[in-house]
Amino acid sequence: MVPAKELPFTLQKSGGMDFINAPEKAAALVSAGLLTAKDAEVKAMFGNQLVPGVQYSLTDEGKKYLVKGAAGNLGNWDAFCGGKYKVKDVENFTQPADMFGTKISQVNYLYEVDDAPAWAKQPAIQAAYPSVQHDVTGSPRDKAVLVATNEGWMHERLFKSKGG
Repeated sequence: MVPAKELPFTLQKSGGMDFINAPEKAAALVSAGLLTAKDAEVKAMFGNQLVPGVQYSLTDEGKKYLVKGAAGNLGNWDAFCGGKYKVKDVENFTQPADMFGTKISQVNYLYEVDDAPAWAKQPAIQAAYPSVQHDVTGSPRDKAVLVATNEGWMHERLFKSKGG
C-alpha cells in the first residue's frame, strides 16, 4: 500500500502524527526504486507554520507496478502489485450454505506468489510491509468466503465489485 491517499505526497520529517508507519514505508519504497524523495516544506499538523518534510513521487519503475485503489482499505488507496497469487491447495471448506439467497462457503487454502518482482524481496520492503514478507516466503495460508455464481465460485470481494 502506498502510505498516502494520493501521489505525490508529503510527510513531516519528525513530530507528525503517524498511524501507519508512513515514513518507514515511504523510505522502503524509495530504496526499492518505486518512489523518489526530495526535501520539501510541509504544513504542520497543528497551526499554519511550515516544517521540514519530504515529498515522495512515483518513479517510472513505480508506475509499472502501481494499481489504483488496490490497497483494500476504506479509502481505496493505491498499492503496488507484488506478483500474481495462485492457490496451491485447498485445505478445507465449509459446506455451501444459503445466505440472503446466495450460496456461500468459507475456504481455507495455501497459496504462493508467482512472478514476485525483485523489489518485493528486498529486506527494507519486507521489514516495512510484513504482509509482503509473509506472501513471498514460505507457504502462506489464508481463508476466503466464496460465492457461487453462474460463472462458478467467486471471491466475495470480486462478487461485491461486480454488483453482487
